[in-house]
Amino acid sequence: MNRRILPYLVAILAFGLLGAPGCNIVGPLGYIVGGPEKTDALYTLPDNRPAVVFVDDPDSRLPSRIVRQRMGKAAERELLDNKCVRDAEIISSDAAVAASAIDRFGQRQTIAQIGQKVGAEVVVYVRPETFALSPDGAQFAPSGSARIKVVDASNGRRLWPAPDSADPAAQWHTVRYDLPTRQGSVPDSPAQIQAAEHQLAEELGRAVARVFFKHETKTRASRVGD
Repeated sequence: MNRRILPYLVAILAFGLLGAPGCNIVGPLGYIVGGPEKTDALYTLPDNRPAVVFVDDPDSRLPSRIVRQRMGKAAERELLDNKCVRDAEIISSDAAVAASAIDRFGQRQTIAQIGQKVGAEVVVYVRPETFALSPDGAQFAPSGSARIKVVDASNGRRLWPAPDSADPAAQWHTVRYDLPTRQGSVPDSPAQIQAAEHQLAEELGRAVARVFFKHETKTRASRVGD
C-alpha cells in the first residue's frame, strides 16, 4: 500500500466508525491516531552539568554488589538512550559505588562528597527499599522499589523533589516496579536465581530513569526468568 495514502485511509476509517450508531471505539481510535498515552517527566536533569547515578544500599536491601551495579548501569544507560544527559556529561555509576566504599575517617560520606570525588555536579541518588523475587517464598512475582532524589554535589542541596520542603515525606520520590506473576515456583538453582535478580535490578533501574523523561504510561513488562 502506498504510504502516502495510509493517513487518509485511517482518517476515513475513524470518521466512518465514529458515525456508526452504538460504536464505543473512541479509545482504540485515539490510540491509532495519536499513539500510546504518555507520562511526562517529573523532573528534567540539567543537560550541561556532569551527572552520576549513585545506587546506595546501606541497609543491604539488595542481594549482592553485582545486583547493585546492574541497577545503576541500567538507569545510566536508559538516561543516555533517552537523551536525558549527554554522553560527555554522564559519569559511570560504578565510580560512585567505588568512591562510596572509601570511608572518610571511618564515617559515611555525604552524597555531595561522593559526587565531588567522581567529578559529578549532579547526583541521582537511589536508595533501594524492597527487592524480592517472591512475596511468600512460593509464588514467583518479582518486585522492587527505591526512593530517589537529585542532589547538587556542589553544595549538598536537594534539587528534586520539593527542594524547599522541610517535610521528610516530601523529600523523596518512590519508584516501584512489579513484574508479571509467572506460573510455577520460585527459581531454585543458583543460576536461575541470579538471572532473575539481575533482570529485576535492571528493570528497576530503568524505572528510576523513566522519572526523568517522557515515556509510555503503560510499558509492557517482560517476565523475569524467561
